Amino acid sequence: MFDPKVKIYVVDDVDELDPGWTLQLLALQNAVRCTPGMHLICAGTCPSCAIAVT
Repeated sequence: MFDPKVKIYVVDDVDELDPGWTLQLLALQNAVRCTPGMHLICAGTCPSCAIAVT
């Protein structure tokens, strides 16, 4: 999912992701955080801290 050539990732409806995709998003977030110049923009109907990760 992570590609170092992509500088910006945008994910919408993060509150509707199933648990598998939620874990993938978490992995993407960690990869983006560790890579200078990368950005991740997420949107949904609830704050990210309210999304259940199982």
